Amino acid sequence: MSEDTNVIDFERRAAQARAMHTDYLITELDGPTLKGIFDAAFLDARVDEDGDCIVRDDLTLLVTADPAKDVFKVYAFFPTSGAREQALEFCNRFNLHLVAVRARVRETPDEDGQWAVVFDYDRLVFEDERLEARTIVKTARRFEAIVRSGISRYDEDKIF
Repeated sequence: MSEDTNVIDFERRAAQARAMHTDYLITELDGPTLKGIFDAAFLDARVDEDGDCIVRDDLTLLVTADPAKDVFKVYAFFPTSGAREQALEFCNRFNLHLVAVRARVRETPDEDGQWAVVFDYDRLVFEDERLEARTIVKTARRFEAIVRSGISRYDEDKIF
C-alpha cells in the first residue's frame, strides 16, 4: 500500500483544535507551555535561556506569565534611529492615544547607541481564572496589531 501525502489527518487536526480550547491557570504558563500553545497555532516560537517564550510572527514578541503578580505579559522591543528625546516624544504620543499597550524608552542605549522602545501589555489574571490557549494567541496577535498601528500613526520623526 502506498502512502498518499494528500490525505488529511482529521484526528491530528481535531487534537490541534481541542488544544486551542484548553485553558490554563497562570501558574501553568511557563515558557515550554506557552511555546506549545503558539506551536499549535502555527506560530514560530522558542524558549530562550531565561525560560521565556519568544514568538516570531509579524513582530518578535516576548510572552511570559508572572504568577507572583497575577499578570500575563507580552513585550516587543524596537531600536530607534532617533535621539532619546525623539523616542520619548513618540512614547508620549503613543501612550496618549493607545491605552491598552504601553510604550517606554529603555534607560540606557543599546551597544550600538540606539535608544530602544519597549512596548508592553499586562493582563491581570484573577484568582483561579483560567486562560484559554486561543485567548493567549489572540492577545499576542492583537498586541502586534496595536503596536504596528501605533508606530505607523505616531512615528512622526520616522525613528523606526
